[in-house]
Amino acid sequence: MPSTLLDARSITRHHGARTVLQDIDVRVDATTRLALIGPNGSGKSTLLRALAGIEPLDGGSVQRFGTVGYLPQLADHRGTATVRATILERLGVAGAARILDRLQERLAGGDLDAVAPHAAALERWLALGGADADARVAQAADELGLSATLLDRPLATLSGGQAARAGLAVLRAARFDVIALDEPTNHLDDDGLERLTHLLASSPGGFVLASHDCALLESSAETLLELDGRTGEATYYAGGWAAYESERDAARARARAHARAVAERAHTR
Repeated sequence: MPSTLLDARSITRHHGARTVLQDIDVRVDATTRLALIGPNGSGKSTLLRALAGIEPLDGGSVQRFGTVGYLPQLADHRGTATVRATILERLGVAGAARILDRLQERLAGGDLDAVAPHAAALERWLALGGADADARVAQAADELGLSATLLDRPLATLSGGQAARAGLAVLRAARFDVIALDEPTNHLDDDGLERLTHLLASSPGGFVLASHDCALLESSAETLLELDGRTGEATYYAGGWAAYESERDAARARARAHARAVAERAHTR
C-alpha cells in the first residue's frame, strides 16, 4: 500500500451561494495526526465527509489508497437499529457484507461478470475486518463497560454517555486505514476522554479529527488546519496546539500594535 493513504487536492464545496470550503489540500499517511479547528459552521464536518467520500465535491479531487471511515457522534444518531447493528454499520462491515451477498447471488445465478466485483468486494470486507467483526465488537464493548444486553437495545434508548461509549467501541474495533472523527469528545466523562486519548495514541493508521476540546487537541494533534468560516479557506499550523496558540497570540499582539500605531498617526495628524 502507498505511504499516502489519502490525497485531497483543491477541495471546494458550496452550500447555495456560500463557499464552505475553498481549494483545501489534505494529505494523510499512517503517521498523520491532524485536527480541524474553527468556529461552528466553518465546514469541519463537511470536510471530514468529503474526505470519506460521503459529501459531494464542487471542485477538486480525493484519492483514497486505503479504507477511510467517517465516525460522527453516535449520541446524535436516531433510529430503531440496535447498538450492535449500528456499530457494524459504522465499521463499514455491514454495508460491505450486503454488497458481497448481492454479488454472491449473481455468481450463484451464473453471472460471470460478477467474478471480478465479487473478488474486490471480498477483499474490502476482509480489509474492514469482517471475518472477526462480531468478536471485536463484543471485546470492545466489554472493555468500555457496555453489556451484551445493552448491545441488543435500540441505540435511541441509550443515554448520551452510553452512546458516547458505543462510539468509543466503534473506534476500538475499527480497521480503517484512515479515520475521520467528528467531535469525538461530546458526552464523554473523564474516563471516556482518557480512553479516547489512548485509542488515538495507539491508532495504527492516520486520523483527521474535528474538535473544540483544547485538551484533546493538545494531547493528540500534531498538525492543525484552521478553517475560515467567511472565506472557506484554510491555514495549516505545524507543531500542535501549543505552537498554534503561540502563533495566534503573536498575531493578535501584532494586530493590536498596528491598530495603536494607526490611531496614534491619525491623532497626530
